[in-house]
Amino acid sequence: MVATSTKADVFRVTVKKRSELGHVFVFDFDGITRWPDKARWDMVDGCQNPDAAQSRAAAIVNARPAGSTGMKDSAHFVEGVKIILRSLLHAAALIPGGNMRDVVRWAQDFTDHEPSAILRDLSPNGAIWARELDQWCREDAPETIGNTKTTLSRITASLTDARVLDLLCPADVTDGALPVAPFRARDFVLSTDTVYCLVGTHQVTQTSKSLQRNGAGQGTTSTSTSEREERRMKVEDIRKIPEGHALLLYREKEAIVQLTPWWKRPDADQLHQSHQSQAWSLKLEGITA
Repeated sequence: MVATSTKADVFRVTVKKRSELGHVFVFDFDGITRWPDKARWDMVDGCQNPDAAQSRAAAIVNARPAGSTGMKDSAHFVEGVKIILRSLLHAAALIPGGNMRDVVRWAQDFTDHEPSAILRDLSPNGAIWARELDQWCREDAPETIGNTKTTLSRITASLTDARVLDLLCPADVTDGALPVAPFRARDFVLSTDTVYCLVGTHQVTQTSKSLQRNGAGQGTTSTSTSEREERRMKVEDIRKIPEGHALLLYREKEAIVQLTPWWKRPDADQLHQSHQSQAWSLKLEGITA
């Protein structure tokens, strides 16, 4: 199960029951809760495989618009950032203990030759990828380097937040402590585990603007001179959606869905005792009344 929220109440009401069914992963970059074992995803893990490094770099770039106002040939530099990130992810995965801190450090210093050397020494794609990395980061073209740096900085801005970066790296294990279970998507979909994604309302607003601006993720626009009637909801209509219904945007699904009240769910009796779950959660979070 995957649950998303901008508040801690849904999490605290359901976390005890979900923890009885499997492992609970709590992605809480904004610190909405004080849950002691925040979920971690080692973003470098698996990037020993060049194909995995390439697809993960593309996912990072596509997830965050470059914001290229006033920048020439922005698509060109976005492709360059994909090449840089795939090379850095791959290089970090090839060295013992390599993680996203190495990727961010290398991304901030184009004069660092370490990732190129790692690729040449350890990667099957080493010569080609190292040469392409050098072309984008150290080619004698100041304007190209400047625009590439700017694009890379915008796309990786969230990774420079220490709270975010820490949760994208393996946990430091102290003597006698059990390591925090890493999140692996392939294992998760075959399990009864739970993922809680908690984000602040400011992040929801930023994501909303991004979706409105980029649509299908291409950032393109189209025009038409034909006239046709389409079923579209205005903003004011969304506010008037009847209670018990919600707006869902997912492939061919109906846009308006009916929600099942918690008191009509098969597990209503268990949820009715939510105050016990909240007390259990608050205790683990170190919060006392």
